[in-house]
Amino acid sequence: MDITVGRVEHCCVICGVWMFRLVALLVVFCRSVCVCGVVYLEDLMTSGPYFSPAGRPISRQDTERERVKNVLQESFQRALGVKSCADLCDITRRLKQLYFDALNIPGGIERYLAALRFALELTCGKSNEKEGRINCLKMSAHVALALSQEGMHEPLQLLVDFCVDMNDLCITVTRSYVCALAGLLLNLNKLISNRLREQNPRKTDYSPLSKELSKTLFAILSKRLLDVVSLFAS
Repeated sequence: MDITVGRVEHCCVICGVWMFRLVALLVVFCRSVCVCGVVYLEDLMTSGPYFSPAGRPISRQDTERERVKNVLQESFQRALGVKSCADLCDITRRLKQLYFDALNIPGGIERYLAALRFALELTCGKSNEKEGRINCLKMSAHVALALSQEGMHEPLQLLVDFCVDMNDLCITVTRSYVCALAGLLLNLNKLISNRLREQNPRKTDYSPLSKELSKTLFAILSKRLLDVVSLFAS
């Protein structure tokens, strides 16, 4: 009887030791899973794809393209209420840098141009805050001409296409702002050409705006002369 009890006690001790070891292994395993889980979540957040609250998979490229759109629209909102030339210059530089950022994102340029077109349509759609809306057009013209000087002509082409598409609308205020944009492009192009000619007299072609695009813009201004007058008379 004593021998049987001793054997039972011995077995209980052995089982207790193995249970302790098993619990220790489970703790280590759970910690490893937690650590791996954290790393996995970090990978999802940085490299994608991960899922939106609506369940739609989102890649990092989608996020970057969305940032391009948001920063561009924010720049227009800031330019609408800017009061100083220095602040407008800062916003303009930021908008130009955003284009360079978009070059490194697949589909980034397309998103930039689409957001720029949409922002221009909103800017030219109302008659209030005229000074702020003119600032937005100035900013767009400066950025497009500066990028064109560096061989990136897409924004400038978009602005000219915008003027061509919108100058026949039945909305007077929109036609007026389109004329303002066309005039800004022509005047700024002239200023840039004169400055570059002074810096390098030997060069023959200084204009970031091609002759063909210049003729297109001038034709719009000639056709819509009354809209130009109405913008500055109001």
